[in-house]
Amino acid sequence: MKLRIPRAKTIVVLVALVAVIVRMRCPKEMRQLILRGEHGYTQHAGWVNWRHANPQCAAQLLTDMEGQMKAARGAPFSLCYRQCMSGVYLGVKVETSVEHDYLISDVSDTADLHRAAWIVFKNVSEDFERAQETLPDSLIAESSQSGCRDGDLMGNLIGFQRARLGLSLDAIRAMVVPLPPQRAAQMWASGQQAKNRSWQSQGWLGAVTLPPLIEPPKIPDGWAEAHVQFLRRERRSFRLSRG
Repeated sequence: MKLRIPRAKTIVVLVALVAVIVRMRCPKEMRQLILRGEHGYTQHAGWVNWRHANPQCAAQLLTDMEGQMKAARGAPFSLCYRQCMSGVYLGVKVETSVEHDYLISDVSDTADLHRAAWIVFKNVSEDFERAQETLPDSLIAESSQSGCRDGDLMGNLIGFQRARLGLSLDAIRAMVVPLPPQRAAQMWASGQQAKNRSWQSQGWLGAVTLPPLIEPPKIPDGWAEAHVQFLRRERRSFRLSRG
C-alpha cells in the first residue's frame, strides 16, 4: 500500500526523513562487516562482498530471460531488470532502485542467453553501485563507504556465476581461499576507503588470477551491439511506502 502525502507537504516530509536518517542511522563500518564475515579478502579473488555473492537476483534474471526467449521463438523480446535496496525508518519503507530496459535479439541457445544476461546484469550492477555514491541513495546504504566499494562488484560476479553454474558458497570459498577476518580487517584499515569500479580485483597482496569457474562469460567483439540494445534507464530514489 503506497503512502500518499499531499504535494504541499512532500518536501517537508522528505527533509525531515533525511534528517532522521542522518541522525539516527548507525552505519555498519567496514571493520564490523569484515569481522562478521560479510566482507573479506581472498587469495584468488581479492576483496569480496559476500552478501553480494547471493545468487538469487541473478537466478531470477536468468529464469525470466529463459522464459521470454522460449516464448519469443526466435523473435526479439523486451527485458526489464532492476536492482534495489531499502530500509524502514519510523515505520516508513524507503526504497531506491535502478532499472534498465533492453531489447534482446537473435538469442536462441543457452550460451547466447548467458552472454546477454551477463551484459544486462553487469550494466545494471555498475549503474546501481554508482547511484549509491550519491544522495539520497547513500543515506540508506549499508555502510558509509558503500558504492563501488572494493569487493562489491566481485561479489556480484560471484553471485552471477553461482546462479549460472549452480555453484555452492562452500565451493566458491574453497576456490578463492578467504584470509582470516582479523587480518582482512587490518588490511582494509591500512588502505583507507578503497574503491574499485572495475570487475577485476585490485591485488593488495600481489597479482590475483580468478579461478576459471568465476570468470564471466566471454563476449565476442561486436556481439553485445548486435544482440543487446539498451532502451531506457529509470532511477527511483526515496520511494516511500508503509513498512
